[in-house]
Amino acid sequence: MKKPSRKAAVLKADKYFSLYIREIAKKEYGNCPFCRKEAIVHCFHFFSRSNYATRWDENNATGSCAGCKYRMEFAPYPFNKWYADQHGQIALDELNKKHHTIAKFSTQDLLDIADKYQKLYEELK
Repeated sequence: MKKPSRKAAVLKADKYFSLYIREIAKKEYGNCPFCRKEAIVHCFHFFSRSNYATRWDENNATGSCAGCKYRMEFAPYPFNKWYADQHGQIALDELNKKHHTIAKFSTQDLLDIADKYQKLYEELK
């Protein structure tokens, strides 16, 4: 059997992490935790997915509606305040610190992340 490419492993990890986070948020909040009006349709990252140190960190993600995810790009303050109100300013500061570290994952590590979140997601469904 051919080993999946690194890109395929990242996509699989992203897919199942997103499905899991959205399902958890739906069970916890029902609708978007920020505006409370819209349905949860996106995996919302408080710090961008560009850094692998926090890309698949459950503390860095929740589910959100499309509008709130879009607004985060231009006005992050209300969302960071929400996080600090929920988890404390120290937790937000620690997450920010972690986001600025370097994390390296092998292709197998990424496949393990994908498998972990696929199993967790399937257990929730």
